[in-house]
Amino acid sequence: IPSKGIPFKPRVPQESLYQKDAINDYEYEFRDAHSVSKTTKIPLTCANMACGSGKTYGGGMIAKGRLANNTIDGVVIVVPNDMIAMQWKKDCYNALGLELLLSKDPQKDLKSSTSAGIIVTYAWLSMRSTDGVYYNAELLLKHFKDKRLLIVLDEVHHICKAFDRAWSEGVKYLAYRAAKVKGSRVLSMTGTAFRSDEWGV
Repeated sequence: IPSKGIPFKPRVPQESLYQKDAINDYEYEFRDAHSVSKTTKIPLTCANMACGSGKTYGGGMIAKGRLANNTIDGVVIVVPNDMIAMQWKKDCYNALGLELLLSKDPQKDLKSSTSAGIIVTYAWLSMRSTDGVYYNAELLLKHFKDKRLLIVLDEVHHICKAFDRAWSEGVKYLAYRAAKVKGSRVLSMTGTAFRSDEWGV
C-alpha cells in the first residue's frame, strides 16, 4: 500500500478469456438464475476455476463491480488461512484499488474501518461460545446490519456438506442470518470442486 502523498496507480493485469468467462457466468447467475441454498436460504453461485487461473482477481472484480453497481453494500471474504488472506488483500488493492480490512483484531478495527469489506479465515468465523453463539459471525452481522452482503467462500472444497463440521458451521451461521436481507448472496470459489471423503462439496 503506498505511503501518504503518493498517488495510487492500480496495476491492471491483462484479463484472461478464462477469467472473463467466469465473471460473465457469475453476472448471469446474479441477474437471472435462482440457485438457493436449501440449508441457508441464500442465493449462491460456485465458480470452479483452475488453480493459478486468477480466482482472487476474478472474485475481486465481481465484488468491485457489484459494489459499483450498488447491488451489494459490503463484502465478507472467507479463506482457509492467513497466507491466502494476505494474497486477497494485496491483489484486490494493487490490481483493483479495492480496500478490504485484514486485521488481527477485527472487533476493534471494524469500528473505525471505512473499507468496503473484510477478509477473515474459516477458523476465526467458526469460533463460538459455550452456549453455541458464533460470536465472530455475530460481530460481522452487527457491523453490516441491514446491508446486502456478498459472502465469498474461497477454496470452498474445505467445507463439506455435513454442517456439524467445524468450519462449515460458522459459514452456515453467517449465511443463514445474512439471507434475511434481500440481495445478499454467496459466491463460492474453488479450483477443485470435490473432496476425497464421503462428504462432498
